[in-house]
Amino acid sequence: MGDPGVANAKMKCGHVIARDSMTMFLQNLLDNNMYKIVCPGFKTDKSPCKTEWDYKLCRKVGVLTSEENKKFEDGLAANYFS
Repeated sequence: MGDPGVANAKMKCGHVIARDSMTMFLQNLLDNNMYKIVCPGFKTDKSPCKTEWDYKLCRKVGVLTSEENKKFEDGLAANYFS
């Protein structure tokens, strides 16, 4: 499951993501005006996974600070309504 020195989480689709990668992934969604959190992984047939991830779990995996949580919640909401 990746580097043993890095905290990883297995998501409901089976894909694994590291704590720091989750934070960067969420930031990337904001930067690209996206609001749905969809697995960036690929299935065994090489098609995109596209499983939607629950924000509460992403927040937990990313070990977000209160400030990061507010930034991501506000940003995802703004992207949804724009």
